[in-house]
Amino acid sequence: MTKNSYYDQIRTDLLKLLPHDIKIEKSLDVGCGTGKTSAYLKSKFNVKETVGIEYVPEIAKAAETNLDRVYNLSIDKDELPFSQNEFDLILLADVLEHLVDPWGAAERLASFLKPGGYAIFSLPNVQNWKIILKLLSGKWEYQDQGIMDRTHLRFFTVQSSLQLVRQAGLNPLKIVRTMGNELKVVNRLSFGLLKNILTFHIYILGQKEL
Repeated sequence: MTKNSYYDQIRTDLLKLLPHDIKIEKSLDVGCGTGKTSAYLKSKFNVKETVGIEYVPEIAKAAETNLDRVYNLSIDKDELPFSQNEFDLILLADVLEHLVDPWGAAERLASFLKPGGYAIFSLPNVQNWKIILKLLSGKWEYQDQGIMDRTHLRFFTVQSSLQLVRQAGLNPLKIVRTMGNELKVVNRLSFGLLKNILTFHIYILGQKEL
């Protein structure tokens, strides 16, 4: 995957977690890339205002054509220019693992959700069988992309991902584990006992209490 294609992705995989009857007036896409996901979200769910945060300046500039507002800032270091109870939906697609303090960031961002609002989290699963096999042979090797992306500062399992969501004050409503078709067969044959080890990515839909 090239750098440009990474930032241009439309994350329909995440949006599948949303309730079909959801009403979204205002959304926040954290790590929005060029804003293609928010543009799709706006057309699909009739969102009135889409807001994005993007750390890379040139990518943030490109996102201005796809979102109503874009902020070029750091979630870790900068003050966030939002109010409590401002958003109906916050997207956190493969962002938190790049932060120094993902737990504090998730808690701050959750405070911007309206009561009853939703947040979607996407996190790589370090408990994956490929990582386990490498650890058994004494290897901890960073790569250009994937679970061991060299820009990842923090690592999560299914259990610690759920803990992060709850610590942010959100109720996990739905969790989806991604795995290839062959691994889905293994998962069924093992009666789901190996599901956390077979998982590559963890998707969680969280909701703020009313």
